[in-house]
Amino acid sequence: MTLKQLSLLNYRNYKYQDISFCDNLNILIGDNAQGKTNILEAIFVLAFTKKLYGNHDRAFIKYDEEFCRIKGLLKFADGVDKFECALSKQTKKLKINGNEVIKVANYVSLINVIMFSPMDMNLIKNGPSFRRKFLNMEISQLDNKYVNLVNNFNVILKIRNELLRNYSISFDKSYFEVITDKFISLSNDIYKYRSNFINNINSYISSIFSSIVGTGDLSLEYLSSVIIGDNYSDNLREKLIANFDKELLYKSSLYGPHRDDFSFLLNKRNLANYGSQGQQKSAILSLKLAEIELFSQMKKERPIVLLDDIFSELDDKRNNSLINYLQSDMQIIMTTTSINSIKKELLKNAKVFEVENGNVKEMI
Repeated sequence: MTLKQLSLLNYRNYKYQDISFCDNLNILIGDNAQGKTNILEAIFVLAFTKKLYGNHDRAFIKYDEEFCRIKGLLKFADGVDKFECALSKQTKKLKINGNEVIKVANYVSLINVIMFSPMDMNLIKNGPSFRRKFLNMEISQLDNKYVNLVNNFNVILKIRNELLRNYSISFDKSYFEVITDKFISLSNDIYKYRSNFINNINSYISSIFSSIVGTGDLSLEYLSSVIIGDNYSDNLREKLIANFDKELLYKSSLYGPHRDDFSFLLNKRNLANYGSQGQQKSAILSLKLAEIELFSQMKKERPIVLLDDIFSELDDKRNNSLINYLQSDMQIIMTTTSINSIKKELLKNAKVFEVENGNVKEMI
């Protein structure tokens, strides 16, 4: 898939902007704080309806404006579709080919993007909630059923926590058991999705990492609050029964996918504790490249690749590894402060844009 045209209205520092991209490499050049990253962010929001790393919807709206709108013309193997995401301070409206989409689950997963950003290092350095959000968003791109699954789980989790908080002599045990049964069922389904995603990534990531670094066995390990395996539901139920008094004490559901995590293992050692900065950067790069392979296999189309000033984060060796893995049959939209950091062979079929103070101009 490729993004043929992007139109912005009142988005961040853009009053109005139209950009026509080519199917291969697109380069946005400009100094810092001119609006380069905002373009990539807008593409990400067009795909997901929200941003991966923080920010409420209202943060996307240009100062002193009431709403913003992102439009994208997407080319797929079977045709062209128009997507629209409009955000106000109170509402969010989505459209496909002019028809309003009521459920986010019917929208998410249609546009696939893989974004490389300096913020990605937080996948190793930040806490579990950051990695859970990453899992949820990436899996949602592959299967929109997962969006409804997570939404339903969050509803049941909220009800169960309220019951634990309001426990008393008149506690409705039968109702609590019904809610807990549903909680376990949804937890099991989420675990299966996440476990499959981790396993699929692991089928690519080690060989990619070795090709970048030259040595080392990299893998992801799913970390569950219960014993994982074929009997996840039974194990979770046993955990909840054994720790019911503890949950009453904390007035919260202490076990389940909302407490789970994953880690990067290099030669079976946790990379967060034992890896160098260079090894950690290579691990993140390997994860993203593995995602490209997985998305291409499962969706039968290459995802759109977004590179946010990534060349300034990587050394020449890792830059060259990234270039070698990015195929000519996929669309790349990248930002940089200088075209001098890009090898000449990359520029042959590239489209270059200059970004200055919220204005994008194609360079000849």
